[in-house]
Amino acid sequence: MYTGAAELFNAQTSKPFDTNSKHIKDRFLLLTERFRNKDAALAKQSGTKEAQDELSNLLEDAAAPMSDARLAATKAKEKKSTVQGELSRAVVAARDVSLMRRTRRNKKALDKNMGGLDVEDESEGDGLSAAAKRRRRRDDAEEEKDNALIDLIKRDVTERRGVERRKCATAEKRLDLDQRRFQHELDIDAARRQRDAAAEVARAKASADAAGASMADREELTQTLALIAELVRSVRKN
Repeated sequence: MYTGAAELFNAQTSKPFDTNSKHIKDRFLLLTERFRNKDAALAKQSGTKEAQDELSNLLEDAAAPMSDARLAATKAKEKKSTVQGELSRAVVAARDVSLMRRTRRNKKALDKNMGGLDVEDESEGDGLSAAAKRRRRRDDAEEEKDNALIDLIKRDVTERRGVERRKCATAEKRLDLDQRRFQHELDIDAARRQRDAAAEVARAKASADAAGASMADREELTQTLALIAELVRSVRKN
């Protein structure tokens, strides 16, 4: 938007200076901030509403939507940060619990190999005690839950990233359409200026041709009158 505005400004023949998109954006934000923080506040304090010119009306129209957009963006960012924080904590908690369980099982296996555990509780196959089997099944079920939770969170993060990518693609497409529209308007304005310039040249040429034709007619008339006068003098002499 600001790039198109800068191009439109620079295309004007009577522009006082050249500008760019950054200058346009900074100036616009400065004007809206100044209007909202100073002019609007003074009007509210005084309780009077003075007559506003076109610029003030534009700034008033622009200030409120910009404030609403900023507030909405801030809330969306805070909500996104909260959700991401909760997801991150859930992922970390699930990962830590799963890691702790794996570490505990690895330690038991290591202790068994070193002869540090009760063979009756930790022996393979049918040699496992009922308590050891229940503990093994419980650990396996909890690990499956942890892995399922992690997979679910990963899918959710992937989907959210996909949504963000689609939003970015939509925003880029909208920006491209805006730039094309601005360029189309610039092309139309340039074509209009070219037509106006060509028409002005044509009018000037026509005026010059008319002036030249009028001068030629006057010269021809002068020569004709001089010839008639010479003929009259000749007749009188005879």
